[in-house]
Amino acid sequence: MHSLSDKFTRWTQQLAEQPPLSELYYRGIHDFESLEGAELVRFSVIMHPLFRNYEDAYYAKLEGHLDARVWHG
Repeated sequence: MHSLSDKFTRWTQQLAEQPPLSELYYRGIHDFESLEGAELVRFSVIMHPLFRNYEDAYYAKLEGHLDARVWHG
C-alpha cells in the first residue's frame, strides 16, 4: 500500500510543481477535444502513469494485498 501511495503522491506533486502540466491536465479532463498535436501526446504521457497506478491498485486489491479500507477510499 505504501508503494501505491508514493506513486500517487509523486504523480500529483509533478502536476503541482509544473504549472504547464497542471493546465494541460485541467484542459484535457474538461475539454479533451480542444487538445491538438503535441498537446495530445503530452496529455497521454501524463495520464499513462495515473492509469497504471489505478491498475496497480486494482490488481493489488484483487490479490488481497490492499486493505479494503484503502480501496474503498
